[in-house]
Amino acid sequence: MADLLARLQRWYHLHRVGDWELGASVTIETLDKPGWSVRIHLRRTSLEGRSFAEISDLEPESDWIRCWLEDGSFHGVGGPRQLKRILTTFLEWAEK
Repeated sequence: MADLLARLQRWYHLHRVGDWELGASVTIETLDKPGWSVRIHLRRTSLEGRSFAEISDLEPESDWIRCWLEDGSFHGVGGPRQLKRILTTFLEWAEK
């Protein structure tokens, strides 16, 4: 998990130039469902406008996951054991 966080930090650092950071955010929160929610703003980055194949696997209840793009952001939600998979999904797409 440490390597995953280092990759996320590196991506954020590389995309924080100019005034982008004024509206930039990476948000990781817990859900009541229970689970995780991740939102990463992509505006003014090389990822803005890039296509992403939505992931939607809502079963089983503890391992559900959904990742998609909406309103200039990457969104990922998933069950309580899916934070690593959500972040990995984002980084594999972002680092291509």
